[in-house]
Amino acid sequence: MRSITKEIIEHVQRFYGDPVGVTVTQETPIDELQIDSLDRTELVIHVEREFGVTVPDEKWDECTTVGLLIAAAVDARRAATDSQARTLRSAGAES
Repeated sequence: MRSITKEIIEHVQRFYGDPVGVTVTQETPIDELQIDSLDRTELVIHVEREFGVTVPDEKWDECTTVGLLIAAAVDARRAATDSQARTLRSAGAES
């Protein structure tokens, strides 16, 4: 399984960094990539679909760097995994 960090950085580099001549790192400000609202929406959709996560819009709005975007995806994935584990434990306890 590919790492979320590596996948997101590669995607952002390919679609947003390369066109504006920016080398993307976790510290790269989103504004530096000249991403408009449509680009940002497409990026969010890509991350959510690629990693099977859902992140509230207000959390995405707080992402001012690529690293914060990665952290939001990781946190959402961790929360989903924790929720699934609790559900499985509950189902096992009811059996």
